[in-house]
Amino acid sequence: MTGGKKTAAGKDRILPIHPFIQEFVHYFYSQSGNYFFTSGTTPLPYVNIKKRFHAVCTRYKLSQRYTLHDCRHTFASWLSDIGTPEVIQDRLMGHTSKTLDNKVYIHKTVEQLREWIQKLP
Repeated sequence: MTGGKKTAAGKDRILPIHPFIQEFVHYFYSQSGNYFFTSGTTPLPYVNIKKRFHAVCTRYKLSQRYTLHDCRHTFASWLSDIGTPEVIQDRLMGHTSKTLDNKVYIHKTVEQLREWIQKLP
């Protein structure tokens, strides 16, 4: 999957999907015209996605203090927990790498990114 739109490092980056949720992601993409969060085929504004997130939290009796951004913290923590190399973490998170080597000289393939996603529990 390709996604991201906020920063140069995150824009149009490759996003490997864990096998556990591939069918789910494929279903929603096929229903919505290639957007994950939609109203029909129109992408939802962030504020509406946030409302849906809080509705899910309410439905499953989760704390209302959780935010969508907390999901990024969890993902980054899981990547760290399994020993994912920093340059792979940066690519998957859509971050600019912190060193010149990681920014310019180290290249990673989609297969390498997918390999680390598949290692997540």
